[in-house]
Amino acid sequence: MTPAFQALLDRCLALPGVAAYGLRGPDRSFQHRANTDWFHAEQLQKLVAQLAQALEGLRGREIDVSHACWVFEHARLFIAQRDDGTVLVLFAENRPSLQLADCQQVLDDFLRL
Repeated sequence: MTPAFQALLDRCLALPGVAAYGLRGPDRSFQHRANTDWFHAEQLQKLVAQLAQALEGLRGREIDVSHACWVFEHARLFIAQRDDGTVLVLFAENRPSLQLADCQQVLDDFLRL
C-alpha cells in the first residue's frame, strides 16, 4: 500500500462520526480499522463484500455507479469502487453533525488514487 493510500485511510477514521472503514482489494483481500467496538472484522468483511455486490448489481442494470450512500436510522454507509475493483466502505454514525462533504471528499480522493 502506498503512503498516500495509507494516509487516506488514516484520514477516514479521523473524521468525526466515522466508526470504521473496510477496504476490499481486487484480489478479495480485506483490511479494516474501527474506532468503536460496534463492528467485528468478520462482520465488516461480509458487509463490504455484500455492498460491493450491490454496486455490481446496479452496474449490471446499466446504472453507472462509482459510489453510493445508504442511510439507516443510526448509521450511514458510504461506498466507492475504483476501476481496478478496490472497494472502500466508510461506516459512520447518522447524526446531524456528521460532515457529509468530508466523507464525500475521502471517497472522491480514493477514486482518484
